[in-house]
Amino acid sequence: MTRPARTISCLAALLAVSWPASAADRERAPTLFEVQSDKRSASSPISLSRPFEEPHPGVATAIVAIHDGVDDAPDWLRTLTDLAAERGLADQVFVAAPQFLDESDIDPDSIDDILVARWTGGSWIDGATATGPTHILSYHVADSVLERLADPRHFPDLRQVTVAGFAEGADFVQRLALVSEAADRLEARGIRVRFAVGGASSFLRFGAERPTADGGSAVPPATRCERYNDWPFGPREAPQTLREQDKPIRFFAERYARRDVVALVGTLDTPPLPGDGCEAAAQGAGPVARLANHLLDMKNRRLEPDEAIAVPAVGHDPAEMFAKPPVFDLLLGLPTDAVRARLQATKGTPT
Repeated sequence: MTRPARTISCLAALLAVSWPASAADRERAPTLFEVQSDKRSASSPISLSRPFEEPHPGVATAIVAIHDGVDDAPDWLRTLTDLAAERGLADQVFVAAPQFLDESDIDPDSIDDILVARWTGGSWIDGATATGPTHILSYHVADSVLERLADPRHFPDLRQVTVAGFAEGADFVQRLALVSEAADRLEARGIRVRFAVGGASSFLRFGAERPTADGGSAVPPATRCERYNDWPFGPREAPQTLREQDKPIRFFAERYARRDVVALVGTLDTPPLPGDGCEAAAQGAGPVARLANHLLDMKNRRLEPDEAIAVPAVGHDPAEMFAKPPVFDLLLGLPTDAVRARLQATKGTPT
């Protein structure tokens, strides 16, 4: 999926943010941090508003931004820190934007790149195993960030963590809400964890059945799309981190339903998405239909569905969506009813 380069206008100021159009233009996140899973470890680039290693008293909110296939980690860091500064919250909001590299980003002659995690073809979006240097999953990268935030020595006053993504980043965040173990440890410390899913191209389903036109559910004919229930569209062929936890899919579905997952979709985000396979296309004609079917699917499985928020006058564009002040309020932990009320109050007015 490609989108043209854009600039973002937020609050009263213009924040000139360039969204890279190809891997060749990619800006590497400046910091490396260690990702650990069991006995496996690797380094991963990350953009941070402040170093992890320093104590951050007074930081009440952390935003973990997951980039997509076009917009990159350093851009998300600049955008979100500028938004926080505009609110006078620079000292209270910590931003971390991990970066998932492709094999093509790695310099084979660089000593620094030897231990850096990398994937192929955007496979990190689906939680795939890294192609090197060790077999960590992309979900381990995100959970390692959350583990850092759970450390009271560095974040003694933290009360809210929001993991946010758009498009492919949203696809990643929605599945992370199912598999994350670090989120449990944050919540055990009394820290609220929210997963903000913006403009997702598909949603994980918790079984083989799919909603039908009459509002019920049924297993579709396999001839229509043989792999429609494979991960990341369904639980079949689930990634290693789910298998290691050794629980039935219903356990993960119920854990997901208990979590604070908020699905955001622009009211103009209706056309079919380019590059869809039959697995995603089977979920609906575009992001609005796919979200509606996801919510219906959860109800049919007797699960509490995600909170869903329609963002007025926004298409498939992260710049437009996150420029809305009520959407940034959502990242700061504002209750969803208040976010909806503020969006309705500002409907049709420029941000």
